[in-house]
Amino acid sequence: MRFELYSDIVAFHNDVYELLLKNEVKNMVFLGNLLVGLSKSDPTGWRDPRGWVMASVKCEERVVLAALMIPDDKLQVCSDESLESGVLHEFVNGLKNAGIIVKGISAEYVLAEAFANIHSAAHNTTHEITKKGRIYCLEQINKEIITTSKIRLAKKKDLAFLPFWWNGFFECFDSLYGIDINEYERLVSTETLYILENDGIPVTMARIDQKLEQICGLGMVYTPPYFRNRGYATTITASLTELCLDEGYLSALITDLSNLVSNSIYQKIGYRPVCDILEIAFYNHST
Repeated sequence: MRFELYSDIVAFHNDVYELLLKNEVKNMVFLGNLLVGLSKSDPTGWRDPRGWVMASVKCEERVVLAALMIPDDKLQVCSDESLESGVLHEFVNGLKNAGIIVKGISAEYVLAEAFANIHSAAHNTTHEITKKGRIYCLEQINKEIITTSKIRLAKKKDLAFLPFWWNGFFECFDSLYGIDINEYERLVSTETLYILENDGIPVTMARIDQKLEQICGLGMVYTPPYFRNRGYATTITASLTELCLDEGYLSALITDLSNLVSNSIYQKIGYRPVCDILEIAFYNHST
C-alpha cells in the first residue's frame, strides 16, 4: 500500500481515471474538475492545476483511493467500493507527513464520515457536517412534464442582469469562489449557460456544467425571487435534461438536501437518488 502525491495533472489523470469511471455519476464533480484542469483553457485562479493537491493510494499498483483539493476548497475524495480499512489511515498519514492542511472534505457520506474520524484523531481536531447533499440521475423524463423551446444560450447582452443572478445563486449555496467581471464574460462565452424566457422576459437560468463519458451534469439553476413559484425552474431543468438525453447522455445533478423545493422539483421530473454526500469541516480545539 502506497500514498502518492502528484505535481503533473496528466500523470494524475492517467492513474485515477479508471477508478473514477467505475461510478461516473457519483464522481462527476471530481471528474469535471479533472477535465477542467486537463483542458488548460483558462489557467488562472482555481483552474490552474499547478496549485492543486492531487493524491492517491495504491495497492499493488492499483489505485483504490483518489483525492483532489483546489486551493481554498474542500478535499474531494473517491474510493474503490471495497475499500480496505488501512487505506484511509495510509491516506491521512500521507497527507499529514506531506504537511498538507485539510480544512474540509466533500465525499460520499460513508467515506466522508470515515475520513473525518481518522483525520480528527490524527490531528487532534474536531469536525462537523456543514452540508448534506444528494446526487440524482435521470434516464427518462416523466411523461407529464412539459419541456419548452423557449430556452436559449446566454448572450453577452445578458450581462446586464446575469451578475445579479449569479450573486444570488452563490449566496444561496455559500460558494467559496466569488466571481469577478472577467468570470462573467467567460461563463457566457463557454456556451453552457441557458436562459428561459416568458413573453420575451428572462426568468430563470441553468447550466450544463460538464459533459463526461456517459453523463451530462446540470447545475446553476436559479430563479430570481420575483419569478419564483411559477414552475420556471422545473421547465428549464426538464428542457436542458431533454437536450442531454437527445445527445445520448444520462443527466445528473446535485442538490442540497436542506432545499426541499429543489429536491421535489427534480424528482418530479424523473430524477432518482444515486447517493448522498457530505461536506465536513475541521476545527482546531483552540479555535
